[in-house]
Amino acid sequence: MIRRDINFDARWFYWLCGLMEGEGTFTKATPSMPRKPRLSIRMTDQDIIERVVEMTGTRIWIHEWEIERYRTVYHTELVGGSAVALMNLFRPEMSARRQIQIDRAIATFQPKRSIRHKTYTVLPIGEEERDRYWLAGFLEGEVYFGQNKAATLTISPLVEVNTVDADVIARVDSIWRSRYGIGVNIHIRPPRQLGYQPQYHLACFGPAARAVMADIEPLMGQRRRGRIAKLLGPAVQTTLLREARAGYTLRWAA
Repeated sequence: MIRRDINFDARWFYWLCGLMEGEGTFTKATPSMPRKPRLSIRMTDQDIIERVVEMTGTRIWIHEWEIERYRTVYHTELVGGSAVALMNLFRPEMSARRQIQIDRAIATFQPKRSIRHKTYTVLPIGEEERDRYWLAGFLEGEVYFGQNKAATLTISPLVEVNTVDADVIARVDSIWRSRYGIGVNIHIRPPRQLGYQPQYHLACFGPAARAVMADIEPLMGQRRRGRIAKLLGPAVQTTLLREARAGYTLRWAA
């Protein structure tokens, strides 16, 4: 049975907004499929795409490569009125660049016949966790978990974020400051060559990185959780929360 009326609780809606900010695609209708704007996402993380499929009532496509070293890509999408309904819901939470893409995509939607598309509603469940879930969704696609190479005597975990969107990096910075008390500088990397955009870079390490990882770890996919475990030990949640809270206050952490 096709699910037509779908409700999100606020927490997972903000997670989905963060994920689509980093990994989503919002496209206009094509000449071969007029009046059908498209919202899609492709990742190599099967569990994340399966989570999106479960939330949005879509289906999953699997793309295998002939070259063995290439990882399988998982893809899901919405087309037409269903895509427009979800894009309208996303728009207030997206960056300026994404809002422009959404507006251009929606402008191509001119249905000529009545087709009942999916409807989406956000329930006010977990609204207070907006920042945590948005950050986890965004970092699922846009983070580097590693080690601080400048620390030679101890193992110092690192959380590093890069994006071409100034307003997105400012949002990450604001969450780090308000939620964890982490104050670090945003660095701007000039374009590598003509036609490229500058990149905005934000990173924290040591206890600050532990605080971020402790807070979002339960919300991450298998690959990201595995990376955190490799960096910080197998008893991630118990040990990490204890160590992080020694220097940082985690609000609403699981």
